[in-house]
Amino acid sequence: MSYICPECGGDLKLTRGVFICLKCGLIFKKYELKELIDSIKSSITKENDEEKRRKEYLKWWLSRKSD
Repeated sequence: MSYICPECGGDLKLTRGVFICLKCGLIFKKYELKELIDSIKSSITKENDEEKRRKEYLKWWLSRKSD
């Protein structure tokens, strides 16, 4: 599995238990990278849920206008 740097989008290489970005040189320990990935995933999920609610409300609102 390849990892991408959250800062610059460069490739991360695993060396001696740490991930090093080949583009910007940022260094992550394995647990730091996992925490960061988890927080990004939960943020994306939350945004998707909010967008879904907005679309459902708009659909409901527009259907009420046509009645």
